[in-house]
Amino acid sequence: MNEYDWALFRRTLFAFAVLLALTTATVVTTDEATSTAGMRLARIAALVPLLVIVAILAIAGHARVRGELRAVEALGVSPWIALRGAERAGAAVAAMSVLVLVAPFTDAASLLPAFTPPIDWTMASDGTRATAPGLVVLANGVIEATRAATAPTFHRVSPWAAVPCLAPIACVVSAWAATPMQLVLRLFAGASTALLAVVGLHLVAAARAPSWLAAAASLPMAFSLWQARR
Repeated sequence: MNEYDWALFRRTLFAFAVLLALTTATVVTTDEATSTAGMRLARIAALVPLLVIVAILAIAGHARVRGELRAVEALGVSPWIALRGAERAGAAVAAMSVLVLVAPFTDAASLLPAFTPPIDWTMASDGTRATAPGLVVLANGVIEATRAATAPTFHRVSPWAAVPCLAPIACVVSAWAATPMQLVLRLFAGASTALLAVVGLHLVAAARAPSWLAAAASLPMAFSLWQARR
């Protein structure tokens, strides 16, 4: 990289550091009291790709307003190569977020919001009774013990199940943000990726889809990146 690339690299890291500090303060002050440090780390790591986008777009906009990018592009450099320093800073940060996500001190399972009721009740067709493991509640309010209650079985998903969804996004997000494209295309790709990521994590958590299928969340960004650079 040349000197200008390194300047963009430093600016992007500074912008990201400011955004990360604000995000961390928001997560810590608004999370539930029961959230652990590992849960908060996972949530912040999952938000890092968004922070990378904001940081790169902010630095790119500032450089364009100052005329720096126009000067570099006038030399025949493609628009995304002109932002190489910012792109590489974002890529390094995004890679670190994936490493934090899979670290043993991070509770990535908190990104998989599955819910299983502690007691599974079944109502009789005639409405006379409701049964659960070890209990029967009659329509008149009488509670009867039928057998030893068994512990409910929860569907547990490996924390690594969130990685196939978030890692591909982290891989493409820096180049996507550094590449100029039509505003409509950028908004559509970004919103589609966010929606698919949320839906994918919920489906994986509920065991309705394999974890590798959630990698499809990055496809809108990848396609719009290819469309803009071809």
